Amino acid sequence: MLQPIRNGSALNLPSRHHACSSVIDVYNGGSSDANVTLRSENLKEVSASLKSGELRRVRTHWQGGSSQVTLDLKNGAGLRFDNLAYSTPVNLAP
Repeated sequence: MLQPIRNGSALNLPSRHHACSSVIDVYNGGSSDANVTLRSENLKEVSASLKSGELRRVRTHWQGGSSQVTLDLKNGAGLRFDNLAYSTPVNLAP
């Protein structure tokens, strides 16, 4: 079960497979601008700033695989996430 996420905290999403090229939809239902950053070891950090009321699809365009992605939030109390998707590199597929 997921625990509430506080501003400035990180959420680790373990995966059974090595994910790459992750995509997640983010909606900012809060009253102020917010920021979400996706990080994964040895891959380029991806950040998105969302204005109040904005819905955005965040794409990482990662080429390498990773079994863990970290979400870092700033002013994230109003952020809502949906449609987390990722591909599995062909050379890592089971």
